[in-house]
Amino acid sequence: MTESFPPFNVTAAFHSQLNTLCIREFPCGYGSWRAPNVSSNISLKSTGILKGTRSSATVPAILAENSAQLETVESLQELAVKSPYGVDCTWSSEAESLREIAVKTPDKLTEAFILKFFKSLRIVDKKVVTEIDDGLLQLRNLKQLTLSANLIRNIDSKRLPKGLEELELAANQISDISPLCVSPPPLIHLGISYNLISSITGRMKANSWPQLLSLDLSFNNLADLYNTINVLKTLPKLKNLVLQGNPLALVPGYRGYTIDSIRQLTILDDIRISADEKHFFKGLSKLKDVPVDDAQILVSIKNIRGVKIPPEIEDPEINTDYPKTEHKYHVEFQFLKSAPTTGLCESPALSVPTISITADDAQSEVQEEGTVEENEPNENSGLFQSVATRSLPWNEDCIDLDYSKKFHTRLLIPLRDFIKDGITFTVVKTKHMYVVEDPNATAQSEETKLPASAKSRPGSKMQKVPSKEKRKESAKPKEKAKDGKGKKNKQEDIELFELPRTRYILGSCQVPLNSLLEGELEVETESVCEGGEETGDSDRKDAGSGSKSDVSDKKRQSKDSTDKPSKGNQRAGTPGKAKGGQGRSSKDDKKTKEKDKQEENVEGEEESTSPPPLTIQVQIKLHYWKSAREAAQEFLPQGIPSHTEQN
Repeated sequence: MTESFPPFNVTAAFHSQLNTLCIREFPCGYGSWRAPNVSSNISLKSTGILKGTRSSATVPAILAENSAQLETVESLQELAVKSPYGVDCTWSSEAESLREIAVKTPDKLTEAFILKFFKSLRIVDKKVVTEIDDGLLQLRNLKQLTLSANLIRNIDSKRLPKGLEELELAANQISDISPLCVSPPPLIHLGISYNLISSITGRMKANSWPQLLSLDLSFNNLADLYNTINVLKTLPKLKNLVLQGNPLALVPGYRGYTIDSIRQLTILDDIRISADEKHFFKGLSKLKDVPVDDAQILVSIKNIRGVKIPPEIEDPEINTDYPKTEHKYHVEFQFLKSAPTTGLCESPALSVPTISITADDAQSEVQEEGTVEENEPNENSGLFQSVATRSLPWNEDCIDLDYSKKFHTRLLIPLRDFIKDGITFTVVKTKHMYVVEDPNATAQSEETKLPASAKSRPGSKMQKVPSKEKRKESAKPKEKAKDGKGKKNKQEDIELFELPRTRYILGSCQVPLNSLLEGELEVETESVCEGGEETGDSDRKDAGSGSKSDVSDKKRQSKDSTDKPSKGNQRAGTPGKAKGGQGRSSKDDKKTKEKDKQEENVEGEEESTSPPPLTIQVQIKLHYWKSAREAAQEFLPQGIPSHTEQN
């Protein structure tokens, strides 16, 4: 059973942290442990050691009697910072100073003094719920307030101290900042990152934030770059701005458009803006035909490594007869649907039936490169499309896919969530089987011939036999044909029909993309694919290898059996020679045993070396403009509608 904590308001959380300072307990505050000030009769009387009827001459004697039970201020100061009396003072810059006062002059610790003493306060992860109460108004000298990692939904500026300069509200549940923007305190820094804010339009006005120098809006739901920047550029003293992690930061012109719009800005996303950047992006915000709501991501899959050799390549003899077998490999993944103006589908999907032997029914059809098929993996299935690379045969070194595709999307919030979760790549093997006769045609002919007489059936069989004989004759060496080229042409003219394909998922891997939300522009990795299910092939490989070993064992046994009688005949015919033969045979046996041991050691080493893991090399790159000229060259000739017309 999990322990539940009672909900806190800000005032209760403050007093809870104040109690952890133990300012009225040993070694702080008054108590029987504190040595009195001999120069003050009041202090002596307050401890009960000095009575009014006694003269001051008796004080040293009394102190001598109680010196073993009393501590000086210096010793109390040393104990206050040592274990087990040390306490956590990180929640306020004044906490440690207040504790020192509690040791030196505890008589100052009145309630009014304590409330006025604090200038900074950190209440982090204390389960403060819903909203800020009026208790903060008692902290009149408070300048810095941090209320991060709580459950605050509403923030009212009327309940904040009037002298507050820095307010940090990260990782709460704030979705609307309208109450905060009504007559706020003269803040220099405002941090409301990791919340649920989707818009600041019409809320943050220049006259309400005349002193604001730093603003942190990172990792919210801001998706409208044009309107968001139009609001922020009205703030007169804004120098430091953080917007990374928002959906709007994924568009190519995010950094350049922001720098060119807010000219007084010096730091963007914790990166100082250089003079070259301001020069290169000059004029970008005035280009009306450049969209600011279209994200572009380039997905590249270079190769697949560690694929096991297919059985038809390992043992070509098993693939001499029909049906011919071929294995091909490709990679599948899901991505957001493209923007309406950009198409991803360049070639139609093949209508070949497919048999899936995997547990995932959603990926039941093979797709060619560029084809798109919608799946239903979750509630947001309508937002995603399944994409597959081209299928290629096995290669010893690696399977070079060389897949590269640029995806455009205006679904910025789903794209941000998709990047948070990462992208999953699946390596798929497809088994292709080819026959000479069309299975559909033979099935139809059998259905039509069912009511016919029995005489017609043998006739149909007789018609198929010559074709098979001709194929056999074409496969024979040149005895009846003088020209080898003619036979080659005959073999090439054979029309093959493909049977339903069979899919095997060899493995999958998830590539994290969180760094793209933190300012990185590229993720390149070679990921290990795991969790695949390859049905049938491994068993066939084991069976094939077993049969080969059995054949070799039989040959070895037959060889031994033929050698033994010959040795026996030699011994029976000539005894003298038989002894010599015995000596030679014993030497030969030793040599063969040594060879067998060496072969066993080699086989053991081969078995001990594990095969290389299945890996794919991928690259995901977020498209960004490096200058206003690059943006103009990319979009202006295409005549895309301006963002002003779209809104």
